[in-house]
Amino acid sequence: AERTVPPALCGFLFKVPRRKGSLSEHAPPCTVHTMRSTVTILLALVLFGVSSGEFFVPPFYRQLAPSKATPSSGADVYVLQHFLVRGGFAREVTKVYDEATARGVLAFQRRTGLNETGIVDPETARAVIESLGRDFYRDDLSAPLPDGVLYKVHIPVFLNRTMETHATLYDRNMRPLHKFRVGTRGQTDAEGEDLNQFSHNGYTPTGLWRIDLNSPEGDAKEYGPWPVNRLVEGLAGNAAFLATEKTSGMYIRDGLLMHTGEWAGWKPWDELPRSHGCIHAPPEDIHKVWQILVKIGVEVRKNPFTSRHYPFKPQGLMSIELVDEIGA
Repeated sequence: AERTVPPALCGFLFKVPRRKGSLSEHAPPCTVHTMRSTVTILLALVLFGVSSGEFFVPPFYRQLAPSKATPSSGADVYVLQHFLVRGGFAREVTKVYDEATARGVLAFQRRTGLNETGIVDPETARAVIESLGRDFYRDDLSAPLPDGVLYKVHIPVFLNRTMETHATLYDRNMRPLHKFRVGTRGQTDAEGEDLNQFSHNGYTPTGLWRIDLNSPEGDAKEYGPWPVNRLVEGLAGNAAFLATEKTSGMYIRDGLLMHTGEWAGWKPWDELPRSHGCIHAPPEDIHKVWQILVKIGVEVRKNPFTSRHYPFKPQGLMSIELVDEIGA
């Protein structure tokens, strides 16, 4: 069996905080094999001065090419195929890097002026995200909400997620109940660049979500002392393939919440702290949202600490919409 590496050392090298409720809690263990691979990459950086542009952007982490012997599969292939279908370069998502996928990549490379290889290298991976990562999801905020849905949270976001925005809480007839400041910025990579929404611990993904009110997480410092809203399942936009169980059985992003925290040294006029993909809001607003939701008949469900195999019927919706390119 592969030997694992102490979490502290793993976290230092890979910049992956493994904490309860975050996606990284479910990440594969750090092993001696992966450690050796990382050391090799670091040595290459030091000895040969390899530029960051020659490395993959998550969720891509390896070269993808067709192979009849052992076809590549995994989250990177799954996300790539959704991008190719979106751009009209492929017809279906098979979760396997097959010949059809390679032809789609070749067509994309031809369209964008890249080397036509049919292989996903770092340059192609970056180009795919930049060209096809935007979902163009739009919410018309129509009323009333579908039967059984008691509330909705609408959050406009910008390409530049350093710009905080304001979320609006609506009742089932789309009457505004509360407007409040939110942040949807995730963590950074080893070079200090923001992780995108297709990355573990990156930006909160855009699109339409089913959400539900859960009891407190139990760690007031990280999540605040009040009930949290859990992002259960994606329905439209990028959320639809990054967090869906019924159609694909895959959760690229899990453990996402709308919550606050008892952040050390934080003041109400400060920028909201980075999250691990969650929506952060000031303490008084999360407290008020909880009170309003209970008042309009929303139940506080026992927290399952995950969205996978969620045991309740979600009571709300959340719409995260890229509104324009201000700050890009």
